Amino acid sequence: PKSSRSSRSSRSTRTARAAPDEVSDESKPAGSGSSPNGRKSSRSSTDVAGGPGRYKDGANPMESSSFHKLKTESDGFAGTLVGPGNNLHDMLFFPMDRIVFNGPFDIDNITYHMKVVNNSHHRLAYAIKGNAVPRVMANPAFGILKSKEERLLAVTVQKFEWDDVHFEKDRIAFDYILLADNNKTEKFALDMFKKSESKRRKNILIQYNP
Repeated sequence: PKSSRSSRSSRSTRTARAAPDEVSDESKPAGSGSSPNGRKSSRSSTDVAGGPGRYKDGANPMESSSFHKLKTESDGFAGTLVGPGNNLHDMLFFPMDRIVFNGPFDIDNITYHMKVVNNSHHRLAYAIKGNAVPRVMANPAFGILKSKEERLLAVTVQKFEWDDVHFEKDRIAFDYILLADNNKTEKFALDMFKKSESKRRKNILIQYNP
């Protein structure tokens, strides 16, 4: 109904959901996202107790740096940089393959909090790229994870006109590498990806439900 859409559109921020078959049962909070008073929780189905925390102030680097923008399917992946130094389970993603955002899309900052886990025995560096920046961005867009460390990332969609945007191929991509045990740096740097032979990429599709 029109009145319902108007009410939903008046909110400044909404939470998206993952496709039902893309989220593992163990990642869902008790109560299926409802609070004790019966109100629907604003947390995503992969959120964890305590919420996502606060992110750094200032512009998202995905918008200000060309490094985070995907121009082609193989962008940033020369054949000589892809090696067998890690495996597909070094970094885990919840959801695993896609995030579905529910309409309407006439408001800013529709947000989904996804979770990533460093499942390896080494420290890991990651950087997020996207082919729909600035409409779709993630925060924090890069970082270093200790072995077995988990992190929540906010994936956000800005408002757009449904009929004016070609969104069928929207995605974000996680480029990640394992750090050598003798690499003790605590600060992320893009040069890490130029020097590694273990770089991998994980694509997360961004889909929309009007």
